[in-house]
Amino acid sequence: MEPRSHHYLACVIVCVLLFSVVAPTIDVPSRQEQQQAQNYRIHVGAYTTHDPILISGDLELAAAAVSGTGWPGNPYILEGWNITTPLYDGIYIEDTTSYFVIRDCWINSPINSAIEIQDAAMGTVTIQHNYCIDSRYGIWIKSCENSTVQGNQCYGLMRSIWADECGGTLFANNIVNGSSTDSIYIESSPYCNFTSNICSYANYNQVYSTSHGVGKGIYATSCDHSFFYNNTCINNEYDGLRVTVSPSSVVLLNNITGGHHLGIYVSSSQDSIIANNSASFNSEDGIVASQCDSVIVENNSATSNGEGGIRVTLSDSATITDNTLTDDGLSVYASTIPDYEAMTISGNKVNQKPYGFFLSVQDIIISADYGQLLFVNCTHVFAIFQNCSFATNGIEFLWCNGCSTSLSTYSNNDQSGVSVRYSNHTIISYVTCNNNRVAGCYLQYTNHADVLESTMTNSRYGLELAYSYNSTLIENNTISYCTNYGLSYSPGKYTSVIGNEFWHTGIEFDADSRQNYEDYNDTLSRNTVNGKPLEILFDLEYQELSQDYGQLILVDARNVDIIGKDFSNTVVGLTLFSTSNCRIIDTDATNCSKYGIFAESLGNTTISGCNCTSTRGTGIRISSGGSNIIIDNDCSYSEHGMSIASSRGRIESNLCRYTQGGLSVGACTTPLIINNDCSFNHGTGISIGDVNTPIVQENQCVDNLYNGISMDGSTNAVVNGNNCSFNGYDGFMIRDVSSSFFTNNSCYSNGRHGFIFWAMGQPSDNCRLSQNFIVDNMEYGILMEDSEHIVIDHNYIAENHLYGVFLDLVLDTSVHHCYFLDNNNGLIQAKDYLSTQTTWYDQYGLEGNFWSDHQGYGPYYIDGSAMAADFYPIVFPDFDSDTLDDTWEIQHGLNPLSPDSDNDLMSDAYEVENGLDPLSDDSLGDADGDSLSNLFEFVNGLKANNTDSDADTMDDHWEWINNLNPLFDDSQVDADADALMNSDEYLHGTDPRRPDSDLDSMTDGFEVQYGLNPLTDDAEDDLDGDTLSNVLEFLLGLNPASVDSDQDLIDDAWEVSNYLNPLLDDAGWDPDEDGATNYEEYLAGTNPLVPGAGSAISPIVAAALIGLGVAGGIIAMVILFRWRSPKATE
Repeated sequence: MEPRSHHYLACVIVCVLLFSVVAPTIDVPSRQEQQQAQNYRIHVGAYTTHDPILISGDLELAAAAVSGTGWPGNPYILEGWNITTPLYDGIYIEDTTSYFVIRDCWINSPINSAIEIQDAAMGTVTIQHNYCIDSRYGIWIKSCENSTVQGNQCYGLMRSIWADECGGTLFANNIVNGSSTDSIYIESSPYCNFTSNICSYANYNQVYSTSHGVGKGIYATSCDHSFFYNNTCINNEYDGLRVTVSPSSVVLLNNITGGHHLGIYVSSSQDSIIANNSASFNSEDGIVASQCDSVIVENNSATSNGEGGIRVTLSDSATITDNTLTDDGLSVYASTIPDYEAMTISGNKVNQKPYGFFLSVQDIIISADYGQLLFVNCTHVFAIFQNCSFATNGIEFLWCNGCSTSLSTYSNNDQSGVSVRYSNHTIISYVTCNNNRVAGCYLQYTNHADVLESTMTNSRYGLELAYSYNSTLIENNTISYCTNYGLSYSPGKYTSVIGNEFWHTGIEFDADSRQNYEDYNDTLSRNTVNGKPLEILFDLEYQELSQDYGQLILVDARNVDIIGKDFSNTVVGLTLFSTSNCRIIDTDATNCSKYGIFAESLGNTTISGCNCTSTRGTGIRISSGGSNIIIDNDCSYSEHGMSIASSRGRIESNLCRYTQGGLSVGACTTPLIINNDCSFNHGTGISIGDVNTPIVQENQCVDNLYNGISMDGSTNAVVNGNNCSFNGYDGFMIRDVSSSFFTNNSCYSNGRHGFIFWAMGQPSDNCRLSQNFIVDNMEYGILMEDSEHIVIDHNYIAENHLYGVFLDLVLDTSVHHCYFLDNNNGLIQAKDYLSTQTTWYDQYGLEGNFWSDHQGYGPYYIDGSAMAADFYPIVFPDFDSDTLDDTWEIQHGLNPLSPDSDNDLMSDAYEVENGLDPLSDDSLGDADGDSLSNLFEFVNGLKANNTDSDADTMDDHWEWINNLNPLFDDSQVDADADALMNSDEYLHGTDPRRPDSDLDSMTDGFEVQYGLNPLTDDAEDDLDGDTLSNVLEFLLGLNPASVDSDQDLIDDAWEVSNYLNPLLDDAGWDPDEDGATNYEEYLAGTNPLVPGAGSAISPIVAAALIGLGVAGGIIAMVILFRWRSPKATE
């Protein structure tokens, strides 16, 4: 055995002897007794009920004791009690010098300690075999040195055993289960002994965030020279056993398993011993020694821990020997080569094979089979045919030169397969690095490295070059299925990335300028992603991309269309840098590890219909630019849905569901955020920060774990018609927002508040909340803190579990015309705390709010120190002025704050009056079947349930299309002066605005009067068969239905042809004075105008008629009738 191992054995013997002297004399239980204690179940019925015991000083202690004298051999005994107290400690003892024992008690103290002891004399306190349940603290001792805490059982406590300034105390055989913070927490207590305690499931339900280090089995800090022996810590949420700032401590034979962080963690504790412990199945490292100079880590066993078996870091002169690691590895980190030279590392086994530690060797070939390899300051070492898997790092080179490894397997390691740091001229070729937890190959501060013909699969990173710039060759490797990226590097001098195949991964480019991308492009050649080229393209213009790419970067592109392409399963599917006027349509960028689509300096570009789901970073990210249209994209199931910093853009109808944060919009001006669905996210639905003049409208932000919509540091916002309900925290979280309008939003059933306004920098000011529905939130409907110049009006605030509105330190705020219904479980519905210049009514109209619990007279008094009141409460409210009482509207499911509950552009009152449905959009329906839509009739003041709104016997539709007034009885008006009243025209189907509906030169009235058809051109017809056409009879004023219009027994046609008057009874006249009357001439067939003539029309007259034409002839006839004075014969 080496000298340091002799030192280790001596330290153990000294510690055992030391504790036998310092610790109080007790009967140490046998293994069988320990097992019995673990299985022991205390039954509350076996104890005597007792009030809380509060003791100060020895006299009160003696009075409370069951027996004993307080001397070392006969201590006071407090035992056998059942103490349940909601307000006090179960047993509290302070300032005593007598010896006492508290044992076999059952104690429940939900908000205090079950047992609390302070300032007891050294060695006088023994607490054993008590049962502490559901208390804040189980056993808390302070300033009680050399005490004994043994065999107690603690279940469901915040912290089960807590000791402060209790050096030399024995903690033994205690059973602790389900503490919400740490099971056993000891501070500032040197020379303590922790033996055979069982600590399990601390903070297992994550009552407290593990990011704060809560949930340890045993935690000792500032406890130097302490002894941790044979403890069992199982399934704790953080570390199983943690020892910090405790030099010269011994951690021996402990069993730590199933923790969600580290198994055993010892830090800043020099000269300590960590030996013969077992650490298995912990989520991170099994055993860690950090900054523990001269620590001994020996004979420990580590199995199947998540990030490594044993890790020793920054611990000078450490001894790490004879440890056994199964499905685990050993990690040793020192900051300099001399630090490694001062260490002793030997005899360790990794997966039943030697752990190879080579320090300052050169010119050797390593072909023997090792479980894990570490080379420090080596030159020209060649490791070949190795299989270093299921370790921490498979093989490590530190400060090495000219070393290489080939034809080896480094897979399934907790960190990296190959790790090269601070080295030069390294060659890694033909190696397999699969399924490593962090990286296949990791190169840091390494130059002149070659990685060739190797395979890296199923790691977080395939190949990472960190600060390894120069003369690096990455060639012909196959890198696949990496969760973050396949290759990450910064282009340096003589760097080449050639002929690599990437499957379901790609290359991460860290570039923010054209020059950066040009530098990358100079290093790339013949690489593929998912069998398609990986390319950086510059200066494309006016084209539609036709070729398929696996991963594509466009730089300085203009007017380029990318339609229907597949960029899925890589790092960043499509990158757009300094690009404008492009269209990205129906593109697949799913399952990318960083971004589906990433854009910087993007302008006037449309991204539409793209599928960016299941991205492990952000579906679509635009870091800068302006006037872009982001519409109808799906970024659901990604880590983050969409992140936009793009001025004057439109973000519309996108899906961002089931992500950590749905949609984030920041640092931009006048964005339109419309109709996006950002629901079911593990964070906030929509986050808006430092945005000027956003329009946030009709978005769905439902059932998010945090807030529906959060807005921070924004101005001039219009937030309208959004649904922010069923969120875990708040519907709207508004901070430092000014001059903004929140209207017509719905906030139902949120875990905290409907709206919360608060200030971190500047107070929110000049905002208005109007016509919002704020119902059934678990705390406040509206919580307004540190805000000023706010108007809260016409909101429906109902059934919130606490106050409907709570004003806290608010200035110049008005609350009026709100409908308060059954908030705060039947108590006062609003609170005003330390606010100034606030009113609960409209100062101009002197109207307040409706309060469902108001008695109908007098003011409504508001809770809180502001002594506020609504002096003008509204009794019969109609806040939306739709003539419907708000109470009636609520009873019938209508919105009392909106005159149009269903948003169909028809008022609720109109719909109710006309028998329509005010809760569904029936605007395009036609309730009365008059061919006019309901909305049309509403807009024009007609009745939707009556075809004749003005009851003038004419349908509304007919009146409307004929330019009549459907709201006025104009049935007896003759609008077109055709001798037909409007009602007659309606009955006959004629046009009331046109005297001749069928355009046949005869008025509708004439045709109706004489039985013609006013809807058909019958001008040339001859209804009465008198050889005169209907239109000629109309023009001559004749009756087209009679051959003898004037009833003088002479046919109209004979009279017209002989220039007689067919409208005058001239049968007895004798115009030609030949002794024969017109009638006699008609019968004789002679001409009544020519004495003794035999023809009806002379040749001269016929010629004149021919010359004048028909129309002229008719005119001539009319003139003739007018000037001729016929002479009658008697």
